[in-house]
Amino acid sequence: WPGHHLLLIHGTADSVIPMVEAQLLHTATAPVSKLWLIENSEHVQSYQQPEYLSRLIRFFTGGRENPLPSAK
Repeated sequence: WPGHHLLLIHGTADSVIPMVEAQLLHTATAPVSKLWLIENSEHVQSYQQPEYLSRLIRFFTGGRENPLPSAK
């Protein structure tokens, strides 16, 4: 996976896919993956986290503060 990165987002209370599956994926894809475990989050509820959007932006922009051009 040279040059690629993977962000795994998983809720610790997921009743559909066990948390261990995300942990196994993370282990199998290290060091190019990052695992964000969200406490008490059920399946497909992670997007409701206040920091969800900011973490995605940081991941996809490589941590740049303001990746979007200002409107003119």
